[in-house]
Amino acid sequence: MNSKSILMVPWTALLVVSVIALRLGNMDLILGSVPSMGVLIGAVLVMALEFLRSGDIQLKKFVWDTTLSVFILIGSTWAVAYMIINHISIHFVEWLVYAIVILDSWLSPINAFRTALRNVQFQGGGGDN
Repeated sequence: MNSKSILMVPWTALLVVSVIALRLGNMDLILGSVPSMGVLIGAVLVMALEFLRSGDIQLKKFVWDTTLSVFILIGSTWAVAYMIINHISIHFVEWLVYAIVILDSWLSPINAFRTALRNVQFQGGGGDN
């Protein structure tokens, strides 16, 4: 798998699905357990990969990434709401994953815009910062 295909994987979706699978598999998600530590490490990697992906991006990929981000945010919100409504305890790592989904939905378009603006200023010979 090359670097371009690695960046096209919907990492936040995989992170959410893995936490849901761990929950359905009755894995212990209490902070400090092996599954929770795996989720924490995965969460840091996902944030780094998502930030890299949102850097230099083409319009088609940007639209796809933003659309996917919105759907992941909707699905994650549904999962958290389901757990709250049914009085299911939510562990720290689940809140962390939900926070990462929110941050990705918010920061990726900002990073893409910042990078595009920098590229336009660079090609235009400078300008105001």
